[in-house]
Amino acid sequence: MAPAEAGALELGTRPATILRPGRVVGLLLAPPIGLAAFVEAERGTGGQASAQTVTRQGRGRSGMEAAREVAVELASVVGPSGRTRGPRPSTEDLEGFLERARERGALVIATGAGHPQLEGVATVDTFSAWTRMVEALAVAAAVAGDAEGLRGVRDALRAPAPSREPVTWYDGTMPLAGASRVTMRDVAVTSGVSVKTVSNALTGAKPVAPETRHRIDQAVQDLGYQVNTAARQLRTGRHGAVVLAVPELRLSYYAELAEQIIDEAERHQLSVLVQTTRGDLEREMRVIDSARRRADGLIIAAQALSHDTLSRLTTTGPLVVLGEAVHDIGADQITIDNTAASTTAMDHLLDIGRRRVVLLGIAPRAVAEARIRGCRASADGHGVDLDPALMLPTAIWRRDEGVRAVLELLDRGAAFDAVIGFNDELALGAQHALLARGVRIPEDVAVLGFDNSADAAYSTPGLTSIAPAFDVIARTAVSLVTDHPERGSAGRSPTETIAPHRLVVRGSTT
Repeated sequence: MAPAEAGALELGTRPATILRPGRVVGLLLAPPIGLAAFVEAERGTGGQASAQTVTRQGRGRSGMEAAREVAVELASVVGPSGRTRGPRPSTEDLEGFLERARERGALVIATGAGHPQLEGVATVDTFSAWTRMVEALAVAAAVAGDAEGLRGVRDALRAPAPSREPVTWYDGTMPLAGASRVTMRDVAVTSGVSVKTVSNALTGAKPVAPETRHRIDQAVQDLGYQVNTAARQLRTGRHGAVVLAVPELRLSYYAELAEQIIDEAERHQLSVLVQTTRGDLEREMRVIDSARRRADGLIIAAQALSHDTLSRLTTTGPLVVLGEAVHDIGADQITIDNTAASTTAMDHLLDIGRRRVVLLGIAPRAVAEARIRGCRASADGHGVDLDPALMLPTAIWRRDEGVRAVLELLDRGAAFDAVIGFNDELALGAQHALLARGVRIPEDVAVLGFDNSADAAYSTPGLTSIAPAFDVIARTAVSLVTDHPERGSAGRSPTETIAPHRLVVRGSTT
């Protein structure tokens, strides 16, 4: 909803609708179908129900009683088929409601897409979205002075489902949090299964047949059902969420890894709370502490946490550390073999005849140190010396640092014929600097990176890169969180998973 002309609201229906002040005079509640009849205030003549008409009729008695009389005529058109939450109202019910609304000059707002009787009616997609919209319209009426209507809607929407009349009046509303929720039982009735089957389908606790799952998913969509996370937490002791902490999302590696983990968590009915730490020790420690209270586990790409720091942690839930393994810390760890991966990278460059290789990304970090070791091992195996002058430190592994370091190297007049960026960001920055100075790639200088990011595939030329198995990392990380309670015990040894990697060769080296 959005403001339109003075005093009017534009509704996000199909088609879009602009309404002026007025009130809801009729309401059909039969999830997944809902209809509301709304009369604008100025429609106060010619027998049309309106806020003005109701007010005049209500002199000497409560506005609530007058409003009820207006709505009784609409309520009278709905038969027994509309009096429970499960069955849909009959065609006659809907036709009668729509006809009486037209007689009163009321606009009808509906949900229940695809029902033939609702063609040409302003609609929204789900029952919950419809409820929010109708509530907002009624709030506007309440703000204009209809406090009694506000109390009325609270009574109507809070009534237990079995006793709720399918058609009722209301001229006000209540905050959405207090509205009567679509329940798991409603989903079960609509999809024709038990509540337990719905629970199994939504939580993944037990397998559910594909056809049954489809019916449940359709009922969830039609009804706009939302999981009551607070109730689930009280019942199961679980939050239904996992925290993912990464240094920053501006680096493509962490952005793509986060996407993979979010998709995998979705398959386990888990939401993901993403935090960034900037690689700062204090922030990493704060994230670990807060995750205990907010989530069922923590997956962290730690940069500042050391062996000593990690070994002192006393987390109350699963902790999965991504990155170069630090042994004996009491936490599950997932990494690629960075030493072996960099050996693969250096072998490729030396095998195509390169001998003066720049190592771009030197830093006092475990990952960088492992990649230096791998490059040295390969160089030693080929009888090649690594020139210390070609080992370039960078404060952060971003493109601008790659550009700066390579431009400075070119300005010094250093001779080199290849660059290994310790991630794709650095390598792409190096590639940019070389091309800006007229250096041909790969004829003059070959360039190679790590991470196999989407940008690597679409750069010009395409960037050769080491590709970690993101799918394995994501799948393993989420399973370590979800499986932890079942297999966890005080004496359980933490796991260390080495995800595979491969070399993807593109035009930057061949």
